[in-house]
Amino acid sequence: MDIAQADKKLALGQHHDCIEKLNDIRMRVEQISDVDAKVFSNLASVYGLYYKRKDDHENYFKSCLQFLAYTPSSDMSVQEKKELSIKMGMSILLGKNVFNITELLE
Repeated sequence: MDIAQADKKLALGQHHDCIEKLNDIRMRVEQISDVDAKVFSNLASVYGLYYKRKDDHENYFKSCLQFLAYTPSSDMSVQEKKELSIKMGMSILLGKNVFNITELLE
């Protein structure tokens, strides 16, 4: 599918082509009423990879939340869960508009 093409473009370093492809896919998917959660999961995953590569911590965190919303916990290994939680924690600390330190301490 097109999501795999966007992922391939990202792997090849074609960031601009990747985000254009992802935005196009998102627009098309949002117009369809009956879309499998796996599509949204894969889309959020590639968006997350894109934002991670661009050091956009806020959008990376949001993409990870979307990924988790559409991905059953049983589909992820313990190691994948651990790695994702560490990366999300780092994005919270590094992102400017994710949380502020006082919110984290409360």
